[in-house]
Amino acid sequence: MERMGPRLRGGWIQSVLVFFVVLSELIKGEQMTVDGFCYDVFLSHSSKDKTVVRRLAERLRGDGIRVWLDEWEIRPGDSIPRKIDEGLEQSAALVLCMSAASLGSDWVTLESQAFRFTDPVNRNLRFIPLRLDDTEPRQSLRQFAYVDWRGEGCDEAYSRLLSACKRLPEHNAATLLGAEQPDSAKPIDQQVLILEGHTDLVSAVAISASGECVVSSSNDKTVRVWDLGGTHPPRVLEGHTEWRTSNARPRGTHRWGTRCRDFSKRQARCVWF
Repeated sequence: MERMGPRLRGGWIQSVLVFFVVLSELIKGEQMTVDGFCYDVFLSHSSKDKTVVRRLAERLRGDGIRVWLDEWEIRPGDSIPRKIDEGLEQSAALVLCMSAASLGSDWVTLESQAFRFTDPVNRNLRFIPLRLDDTEPRQSLRQFAYVDWRGEGCDEAYSRLLSACKRLPEHNAATLLGAEQPDSAKPIDQQVLILEGHTDLVSAVAISASGECVVSSSNDKTVRVWDLGGTHPPRVLEGHTEWRTSNARPRGTHRWGTRCRDFSKRQARCVWF
């Protein structure tokens, strides 16, 4: 048998590498089809708490939790804001690591990450506050029960956290366990409507309570209000200066708002309509 030449050997190695890259993508896609998410948990934290958070991430991963941690997912050359936004979109739960650092100078960034997980409209997402030190939680966070991780917690605290990270939304759990679903939860005739117009990735979508319109925000820095009846063209709203946006409708009102983080001016911007 002839020995493999350098050129042939190089081509064979390249083919094997391509195969494993494709296989890893297929596996990742298969994982996402189970519950609709690539990650169980997104760890939102201050870089000043990295040592504690890294140990926690490794412990969760050792117990089978799919963890999004910035230093594991962001590679040299990646757009940091874009990778973070992708991680948030692909995560079922957000663990907000509360500390003097995260609730202080880093709060504007972490608040924007937590926003979509605390929005009552997003019932399939979970928000889990984790208290790292004696700093009092901000007023907006005091309504949420937290896991006490002061002194890096105890076995009981870790069990609570692990259980919260694994817990499935009720409708998903019922589906996976084969439980009988109420008539309101059973499939009905559906109509797929494709709305085109944004020129970049759509980062958030919300539907009005009346079902008459959809609001979408995009990395193209615009917000569009779509008339589902098709009688009016979409309204294009401009004003954001950065691409990371989210949608919200305060309870008891008919007004919508979007917000983003302006990284150049270190401020949050809101556009109300």
